[in-house]
Amino acid sequence: MKPNFTIATLMLICILDGACQGKAEDPGIGQHEGVSECGGFDAQSRKDDPSDLTQKLSWMATELPDNQGYTVAFLHQNLCLNCCGEHGVKIFYNEQSDLYSIQESDAPLLTSDGQYDRCLCDCLYDYSVELPGVTATKITVELVLDITDASPDSSPTYPHQLWQGMLDLTQGEGEIIIGENGSGCI
Repeated sequence: MKPNFTIATLMLICILDGACQGKAEDPGIGQHEGVSECGGFDAQSRKDDPSDLTQKLSWMATELPDNQGYTVAFLHQNLCLNCCGEHGVKIFYNEQSDLYSIQESDAPLLTSDGQYDRCLCDCLYDYSVELPGVTATKITVELVLDITDASPDSSPTYPHQLWQGMLDLTQGEGEIIIGENGSGCI
């Protein structure tokens, strides 16, 4: 009788990977994560000036008491995405590369019949997140967007790094222009 190594192998992979153990998704190190509804956090001002479609990353560093470091608040404004999506944002830290990675996601909606769906419109969204307890005065940050149902042949490919650079937290705040959106976003 020939032993069934396929089932044993799959079970071993499952146990080692943690998939069979209900391993939770990594929550990241950020706090106060937020994603706006269609139109952004300040939708009224966007209606007052619909010509400003500039996609930008703003940051503000607040010094903690007793030289304990900084809390850094990030706001990514005017990100043009499909109107129907599940959105999220997290921050991760890679100790080896000394890199803080802001990871934004856009996934299709799961419908009641178990299918994934998108709408026929695009909309401007804002993402926000805070990074607590930063002890360095200069940090390297990247901003990454993952559109989970993008075609592997799409340009750009996803996940896609929108920006990377160094921030001097002693400056207190700053704004980075990521790019211009087309007029198709509402």
